[in-house]
Amino acid sequence: MLRHRLIQPDGRRLEHTVPVGLIRDFPKEKDAWREEDRLGLHVPIKDESADTRVRFNALDEHYLKADFGSDAVRPKSVNTIPIVEHYVRDYLVSR
Repeated sequence: MLRHRLIQPDGRRLEHTVPVGLIRDFPKEKDAWREEDRLGLHVPIKDESADTRVRFNALDEHYLKADFGSDAVRPKSVNTIPIVEHYVRDYLVSR
């Protein structure tokens, strides 16, 4: 069982349990955690009142900073950076 607590809007804590599987199927705790990761059970465990959706313009800025910033893993040419920034900001974000 995966146990977690959620805080209700009124401040009360509510405990939830989610079945992962039987002990005979997962003899070691590590095996149970791997199954929990495979099932993606941590994804729904969050504050449901908060808007956690990622907007495209935030995603594109992260992409430009990570791949075309000064600390990029693979540096880009001087011509490539403004062209890609132009495509992303002027065409993708505007739509």
